[in-house]
Amino acid sequence: MVGACANINFLEQVVVMTEKIFTVLEAVGKTKGTNSVSVIQKLTGLPRSTVHRILQSMEKSGMIVYRQDKGYSISQKLQLLCLSSNQNTDFLEVMIPLVKEIAEKTQETVSVNVLENMERICIYRVEGRKRAINNVHMGERGPLFSGSTGRVLTASLSPLKFEKALIYGEENGIITAANKKEVIAKVETCRQDGYAVSMEERYEGCWSIAVPIVSGITRETLGALSVNSVISSYSEDVKDMYIKMLREASQKAGLELLR
Repeated sequence: MVGACANINFLEQVVVMTEKIFTVLEAVGKTKGTNSVSVIQKLTGLPRSTVHRILQSMEKSGMIVYRQDKGYSISQKLQLLCLSSNQNTDFLEVMIPLVKEIAEKTQETVSVNVLENMERICIYRVEGRKRAINNVHMGERGPLFSGSTGRVLTASLSPLKFEKALIYGEENGIITAANKKEVIAKVETCRQDGYAVSMEERYEGCWSIAVPIVSGITRETLGALSVNSVISSYSEDVKDMYIKMLREASQKAGLELLR
């Protein structure tokens, strides 16, 4: 009887500590780039010593990372683990080495986005060594229609889903009476060209190019693969080179997913 009570008490302690860990982790996610032990302590209401101990443990385990200029943030390792639970793990396993290869060759920031609930979500990203573009992070959502990845994913929609996406865009202020014709025309151009280019549409000083990642079996678009850079690096030759690299990687992914 005594042993059973001891086990129950131990389990209760584990549950309480787990709740505290998730509370701190949630606070880190909400305050990424602008936090400190003090900020997280105020947000969670936990004792400072407890917050400090949990942060240290999570940093050691690779769940979070600490940068002196930005504070604590969720690690790419944990983000990828969380995203993998909601995405096709085979797809991610195929895309990760391809993204790394393009990032290594171009020295640019490369990312993979997928469509989810009328939005695009970044499921994997590697920052370039030459020019790190920090405007989008793993797990971050963005609108359809705008940006290269948004247009590529929008262009893949069936007519019925496209109409629903238009309504969603109008309801959320993404599409207006003033820009509707232009937005639709850009999506149609993307369908015809098989890629999309964005020039400072969403972020000043940045440009990006994206292609669809197409299933080798169903021919459906699984996601969008993109390269992001600074506007000063743009040229027609660079654009053509990146299109070639992205398309080759996309085709390779489609074949890999057949196995």
